[in-house]
Amino acid sequence: MNLPESIQVSPIPLVHAHAHNDYMQEKPLIDALKYGFCSIEVDICCFIGKLFIGHSILDIFKFKDIEKHYLKPLREIIQKNNGTLFPANQQLIMLIDIKPLFVKFVYRRLRKVLAKYSDILTSFKKGVVNKKPILVVISGKAPICLLEKEEIRYAGCDGRKEHLDADYPASLMPLISEDWTVAFDWDGENGFSDKERKKLKEFCLKVHSKGRKVRFWDTPDENGKREKVWQELLDAGVDLINTDHLRKLNEFLKNYDTQTAGLKFDSDCFSA
Repeated sequence: MNLPESIQVSPIPLVHAHAHNDYMQEKPLIDALKYGFCSIEVDICCFIGKLFIGHSILDIFKFKDIEKHYLKPLREIIQKNNGTLFPANQQLIMLIDIKPLFVKFVYRRLRKVLAKYSDILTSFKKGVVNKKPILVVISGKAPICLLEKEEIRYAGCDGRKEHLDADYPASLMPLISEDWTVAFDWDGENGFSDKERKKLKEFCLKVHSKGRKVRFWDTPDENGKREKVWQELLDAGVDLINTDHLRKLNEFLKNYDTQTAGLKFDSDCFSA
């Protein structure tokens, strides 16, 4: 297919691949799609009423905005590919991390932007899911109170460990994310203890029982450690594998035997 310049989408979508802080890659979005990543993460902050991509207010001087660098090119790809992004209507999860300052204000600004892309973003209205090629999930200090009151919603929110027993529907909270370094002691050296392996599997089972996905950030990502960690994560049923090394995870997942793991969730839209 004839896609925007320099952007090609892998014919093999990797549903467990998550590009951590994708905007910091040498070629944001371009490499994520080339390597088949079905989940990407973009941090945003707000300055003088405008949204900018970045981890802090200092990033505003790079003048990158989420429409120009993500939403517009994704729309162009989807339009040129007859309404799809990946083969078999596989969805892309776009995790948008709102940095702590003025979260509700920033989200309201973001929602106006998202509404402009209703043709490509999954939306939710009165319990009815309108599935589109992209599922947006708000991370960071997600303003759940705002999202759950919206008549038409263009995003879900990313929960934390304290939300494990919450009764939010999976369409509102499709994902539970946790800091690996807080939840577990293993840093990829030596072996993963049976105690921690059991704890990880139980955590995944509990999240899955609510129809949600599991992601850990700050997992060991160094050479010589990451492959061992990825193996344990996938074996336990972790849905999204966090990495800054896109090519390495692409190679690993292509060689991973999914038949032996508890990978029963894909990146499709969640039920209302």
